[in-house]
This record gives sequence, structure tokens and C-alpha cells, in this order.
Amino acid sequence: MGRRCLVMSATRVSAVVPTFRRLDTLRRCLTGLRISDHPFAQIIVVVRPTEDPESLLWLTAQLSLAPELKIITVDVPGQVAALNAGLAVADGDYIAFLDDDVLISPDWLRRLLRIMRDPRVAAAGARDRLHERGHVIEGVAKHPGVRNWFGVLRGDHHLAYGAARVVDTIKGCNFLVRRAALGSLHFDTRLLGQGAQYRNESWLCTNLIHAGWHIVLSPEVAVDHFAADRADGERENYSADNCFMHTANTVATDLAFATLWQKTKYFAYFIAIGQRYCPGVYYALHALIRRPWALTGMLVGGWSGFGAGLKLAKRFRVEPPGRATRWQTMSKIQPQKDKGGSRITDV
Repeated sequence: MGRRCLVMSATRVSAVVPTFRRLDTLRRCLTGLRISDHPFAQIIVVVRPTEDPESLLWLTAQLSLAPELKIITVDVPGQVAALNAGLAVADGDYIAFLDDDVLISPDWLRRLLRIMRDPRVAAAGARDRLHERGHVIEGVAKHPGVRNWFGVLRGDHHLAYGAARVVDTIKGCNFLVRRAALGSLHFDTRLLGQGAQYRNESWLCTNLIHAGWHIVLSPEVAVDHFAADRADGERENYSADNCFMHTANTVATDLAFATLWQKTKYFAYFIAIGQRYCPGVYYALHALIRRPWALTGMLVGGWSGFGAGLKLAKRFRVEPPGRATRWQTMSKIQPQKDKGGSRITDV
């Protein structure tokens, strides 16, 4: 037991935190990182100085107090550019990616590193307790992070429950990645949007899975997610432009490695059901009742985005954003996967 703890404590972990005009939540986030049971060797904060000088000024003042703190500046807007800038300088055996509005628990890193003892696991994430208007959102989601029969990803990671298990994606606000699994893989700069660039983390997970790795969600581990307003205003934005970008990213990342049969099922789902940003029959009726003023933009933007996503998927298949290291012995492992994902044992 003592030897195992010694090995874990010697593991070098880098944290990457992109931030933009959310200094109050950034302060809270960094406080959580500093009191982690397992110390972070690097805390890399990526900031855009020309648009967010206040954050840069405060961070610069912290350098003498926190030797593990490293400030990286970028001029390109968007979360993907910030994540890639942090990834480029992170030298840990593992890299933690965290939103600046997340507060980790002291045992967050230690418990995710325990999951990483399984050499098949490339990335692991926790449930995020989502805070809105001073209250934690309650409820239960059956299979968050897992694709349904139609190939559509289920969300609601903040409502996950149960034991750690293999999933198709974890949530971008908090996850840990094995550096050796990434190879040359990075976040895809071709994803549309100027802010959060929806689906950047699920596309990274898809590439890792395609290389034979496992992705694990552990609802027993949790972070507090205060869901700060996005500077780009993308959350709950149903303009035609936003629906276009949201849907294009969704379709491109969902279908990049899909077979013809999987694409057929997926298209049938979008015609009959769809999603809020690309309404099929069900969500068109839903929008007609809930937000009729936005329905035209949702339909025009969403379905033109669907077509753009199909074209982008072809590019993603041929030219992925780098190459993940392949899991060489994966063919010998046959995990039993049910509708909720394969359960991970001995973690």
C-alpha cells in the first residue's frame, strides 16, 4: 500500500485552465487546484490579454505566490485555441482540462488517477454538480455520455449516477487525459464557433476510442460547476448562425467514423426527433410551443448546419486532428457493454 501511494504521489500532472473575462470564478477554480490532495506540478492558465487584461494582471501578481502557475497568452479567440496552447506546454504524465467556472474537490485528482491505473483508459471525467441561480440541479439521467441506438450522444453528465463505467464521451468542464495516449492528437481547430466551440471534447474522445482506448465517466467523483455566462453568448442562443455552428459540429463529430448504416439511422433520428438546434418533427413542435419566435432560425440554421456537418465529417475522417497512440492489445479485450456503458472494475 505504501509503495502504491508513493508511485501515485510521484505522478506528474499538469492542469490546463482556459479563462476569459471570468475572474471571480477563476479565483475560485485556482483555489481548488491548490488544495488538491495530489498536487499539480503545473497549473497552466490560458488568457487573451488584449480582451481580458484584468485576468492577466491578477494572474501576473500570483506568480510569486504559486511557483507551479504558468500563464500562456493567446490572440486567437475560441476555446480550442486556448486548450491547444495549454496542451503544447503541459509536460505532465497526465493533463487535467478544467473550465474556469469549476471547483474540484480535494480528492478529485487522486480518485481519477486511481481510475487511470487501468492501462486501457485514456481519459476519465467526473460528474459536475451544476449550480444555477444558487441551487444544484437535481435529477437522474440514465446513460449520459453514451450514444443511443441511432448514434446520438446523450448528455446530462451532471445527472449521472452509479459506478465508474466506459462511455463515448466525458464532459469538457473537467477531465483527465493520459499524455502518452494522445500522441500528436490535439483539439480540432476546424470546429466552428468563436467561444466554446461545441463538441471539442467529444471529438477528442472519439479519436481516442477510434485508436482503441477507453473513456471513463465516474459519477462517484464530482466537481461543482457554477455554469458562468459565456462571453460568446452561445448558451441558449437559438439564432440561425448559432444553430448552424452547433449542428455542423455535432454532425461532423458524430459521423466522421460512422458506417453507411449508422449514418442512415442518424439521419432518420434527426428527421423524426432532431435536437433543439436542428429540429426534426418532434422538436419543431416543441419549439412552436416554447419559442415560436426562434423556430425559423432554428430550422434554417440547423438544417443548413446539418449539410455542412456532413461535408466536414468527410474531412475529419481523412484528416483527423493528429494521431492518437494506438492501444496495441485492445483486440484481446472484449468488454461487455450494455446501454449504459461498460462498467469499470477495480478502480
